[in-house]
Amino acid sequence: MKEIIDLKDRMTRHLLDRFGIAPEKSTLKIYTQKEWKKFCDSELLTPRTKGVYFSGNYSAHIVYDPLLSPQLLFHEYFGHGLHDENTPLGELTHTLENKLAEDEKKAKITTPYELAIFRESNPYYIELSKLLEETRERQEGFAMWMQWYLSNVSGQTGIFRNELQFLHTQYQIGFTKILSFSETHGEEELLRNFKILK
Repeated sequence: MKEIIDLKDRMTRHLLDRFGIAPEKSTLKIYTQKEWKKFCDSELLTPRTKGVYFSGNYSAHIVYDPLLSPQLLFHEYFGHGLHDENTPLGELTHTLENKLAEDEKKAKITTPYELAIFRESNPYYIELSKLLEETRERQEGFAMWMQWYLSNVSGQTGIFRNELQFLHTQYQIGFTKILSFSETHGEEELLRNFKILK
């Protein structure tokens, strides 16, 4: 797992040198396969999920895999982290996730089943789900673009291309649009467009 932390540090230095930006509030937690299963169960995530980012507390969670962990790091920690820390959309997501977490804490939920039932009627969960559905292409597209960018910087373009073919069509469409914008207008302008670069 140390190699993932070293890679995180190297890519942070690169982004700071190149653009003057890097995630500041975001944290990273790396799980063993066994820990990941328990984590997915507790958060109502499908075990097929390999990484997730929670805007409410700015935390990236990834499963350790020597081949895929760098891609998950680029996507979850750098992609979603930069997006949610800096954009108006990320700020709204952060607020809704925090309000949902407060409601869940007040409800004193003890099991994943209770959590699932609670969320079905919670207004913050409903609003958050709707927001994420409406903006998924943009949010995931940016995270994919950052994954692509850092894959190129770190020499992992082949692994990125292999992963890209298995992604949901909506993610691929978002990524293609954002990549096209960056190729036409430049990387800095893309980051300004997202309000990540001032």
